[in-house]
Amino acid sequence: MPAHTNVTVVLIKNTNRESATRSFEHQEFEFDREPDTVKGGVDGYLGIGKHLTHAFWKGGRALDLKNVTDMHVLSADGQTLIKGQLKSTYNAPRDTVDGVTFDIL
Repeated sequence: MPAHTNVTVVLIKNTNRESATRSFEHQEFEFDREPDTVKGGVDGYLGIGKHLTHAFWKGGRALDLKNVTDMHVLSADGQTLIKGQLKSTYNAPRDTVDGVTFDIL
């Protein structure tokens, strides 16, 4: 997985409270994204299958991701690298030696 340094990780909770969004600046983040599958059906419509993005956040903790529903990762120049839903059921976020690994859809 290629590393991206100096990114901003934005965590969003599905709530109406003011503390629903938290940002972590100057972070190191790695991710491996598999492109969506697009197939044409016999009915002429396209079927699109989304795949998980496997991510590693150096310095992050699984506790930081508790109750988080969505995540944005922004590059140093403000461009969106990842924007998606945090998978918290199957393959829930898990701590590693120097960070946390998890999946985003």
